[in-house]
Amino acid sequence: MTTYDKYELAMFIGKKIKCQRISRCLTGRELSMKINISQQQLSRYETGASLIPLDKLLMLADVLNINVNYFFDDTRCDEE
Repeated sequence: MTTYDKYELAMFIGKKIKCQRISRCLTGRELSMKINISQQQLSRYETGASLIPLDKLLMLADVLNINVNYFFDDTRCDEE
């Protein structure tokens, strides 16, 4: 498994979030509403500007019906 610093981890998870959102044809607004955050905050998570807190990551995994381990898996996203 690859090791990441905080910035790299935020970028890595953010790409995975964005990939899942796009693959489900969800807008940033739609997904942000589902996890009770602003669209701007979701954008910060997707770009890696902010590291998503664990509680929001768990909520996101639940909303997207995926295992939370997906966000830490080294496999590439279909959209990349």
